[in-house]
Amino acid sequence: MSVYSQWGPFRRWLRWRPDHPELRPEDAIKAIDESLEQAKHQDDAKGATGPWVGLLGFSQGAKMCASLLYRQQVRQEQLGQRSGFSEYHFAILIAGRAPFVCLDMHLDLQTSLPNVSQITAAKYHGPSPDVLRIPTVHVHGIRDPDVTLHRQLFSDFSSPESRRLVEWDGDHRVPLKYNDVSRVAHQIRELAIQTGERH
Repeated sequence: MSVYSQWGPFRRWLRWRPDHPELRPEDAIKAIDESLEQAKHQDDAKGATGPWVGLLGFSQGAKMCASLLYRQQVRQEQLGQRSGFSEYHFAILIAGRAPFVCLDMHLDLQTSLPNVSQITAAKYHGPSPDVLRIPTVHVHGIRDPDVTLHRQLFSDFSSPESRRLVEWDGDHRVPLKYNDVSRVAHQIRELAIQTGERH
């Protein structure tokens, strides 16, 4: 937190401590979806244009991005429909850990995934039946104390055909130095080209 200590207020997507208040899964999912829509409307109000094609998340945000992509993938597979939200083509997952969380209580994924209101800080014991095939770039700081958990999201929950990896010499934070950032930016550009987003 030392890099970001003056940048508060800090928020969380998920419970990670027992003293965090419990929510019904349905209420947590609704709050997450409303938060995303609010962010999109705020960007549009400031003049942003174009489709929402990708997600970028750090730590819990990365876990949330992976979970959102997985929900989109499962909805398309099980229901043959678009998700009703943006069609995300890829995600950048910085220091994200497994497992995904269940973001749709009506789909057949509740048995294998924890619900969104559970604490999921423990190491997940795979292999996982839940594999994300939507393209991702995983960014891992090799000095992060939880890097083994981040590598698990990469190796056990992401398809080898659709995942990319950038490891850098850092701890639990977003890369800031030019060489590290340029490697991540290169992978983002490559994914955008691969998925047809050349903006």
